[in-house]
Amino acid sequence: MQYVDMHCHPSFLDAMSPLLERASRNHVGMFANTVLPSEYVDARDSVESFRGMRLGLGLHPWWVAQGKADDREVRLFEELAPQCRYIGEIGLDFGKRFAGEREEQGMVFRRVLAACAQPGVPHVISFHSSSAASVVMDEVERAGLSDAIRIFHWFSGSSDELMRARRSGWYFSVGERMLATKRGRAYLQAIPEDRLLLETDLPSSPQSKMDYDGYYRSLAGVAQVVAAERGERVVQRALESSCKLLELDVMNDD
Repeated sequence: MQYVDMHCHPSFLDAMSPLLERASRNHVGMFANTVLPSEYVDARDSVESFRGMRLGLGLHPWWVAQGKADDREVRLFEELAPQCRYIGEIGLDFGKRFAGEREEQGMVFRRVLAACAQPGVPHVISFHSSSAASVVMDEVERAGLSDAIRIFHWFSGSSDELMRARRSGWYFSVGERMLATKRGRAYLQAIPEDRLLLETDLPSSPQSKMDYDGYYRSLAGVAQVVAAERGERVVQRALESSCKLLELDVMNDD
């Protein structure tokens, strides 16, 4: 493996196979997250046919807040979660745009976490959190998921929340937009090297247009920033951690 992207959305593309094929051929692995269970079902065979790719079962808080995640989607998540090792993207968004749907998000999030807590395979989970890091951690602990592999994607909480997440064993995936901010770079210094992961969060929206070269530049750029701030050893450690979490071969591409 050259790199592993621990949070991305290739199924947002109209045609994702060319991106996945080139990534796989060039030894780039992915933890591909989905935003709805139906998206997961539709993308599962395509994504997992490529070496080095893992697909997460997701139910994104934006889709909940916008009413796109109806009860059928939530029930589908509940049905699938006990069988899925990889879960993502789930979480809460209490930023200005979605704060009005806080109650609905919380109800669905608790159902999602309860489904993940059912007996089944152990989970690796990528969490979305905006203005909600403490609530996310509270709900995860309440659901009994403290032993799952928990990843904060693009952490944007307070420094106290970061310290709490560190003490509780959370991982953190960092990307270009996080590292473009002063606070994001400060947080990069505070993340333990054995729990630091790389991400792109690309493509950024459904029906996006993005080629492999643009995607790769973003991922390699994240690695370069981490190397400049923390050293090449930390980039290698992130690769090793990612391969362990996704059960990939560091040297031979799955």
